[in-house]
Amino acid sequence: MIPGRAACISLSSLLLFLGGCEARAVTVFTDVRNGNSVEPLNLGDDKVCVLIFTTVDCPVANQYSPQIRDLVAANKNKPVRFYLVHVDPDVTTADARKHAEEYGHTCPVILDSRHVLVKHTGVDITPEVAVIDRAGDIVYRGRINNWYGEVGRKRPLGPTRHELRDALAALLSGQEIKVKRTQAVGCNIPK
Repeated sequence: MIPGRAACISLSSLLLFLGGCEARAVTVFTDVRNGNSVEPLNLGDDKVCVLIFTTVDCPVANQYSPQIRDLVAANKNKPVRFYLVHVDPDVTTADARKHAEEYGHTCPVILDSRHVLVKHTGVDITPEVAVIDRAGDIVYRGRINNWYGEVGRKRPLGPTRHELRDALAALLSGQEIKVKRTQAVGCNIPK
């Protein structure tokens, strides 16, 4: 341990400590919608990063698109960054761009074909989310809400629990997140 440093180290600090400039490049992605470089793990002035893991062909993830759009819109003027993260190694930039257009996604859309973000967060299902705070800690991981109880079975009247929405509200108001981990329901992330 480095004298005078806390025992807990954030992901971005760890990557920079371990790999210098090469590690920094690993956390830079391209938004397939507009070609801009984005750094999901570098929050700047924002408080929270929300990584929403998806594939173009997961029916559960695609069913959640309207709810994802609503969450992005509801947090537009708040210090929250959303990223739609495509995890299928075979998905091209064109595929992801077309998917974003078809489903109306307005947040940055990135490809994680090497599973850098997947490995860091530990996600294994789409759609699964990881909420990362300014310190680089994963403060919530799991489902968006409980609309799907299992693959192929969703609640006909809609979700009754909104864990992602609640986690964001708690973080933005400086409160403790009550539910920090849930089990996502959807498609396995391709290896």
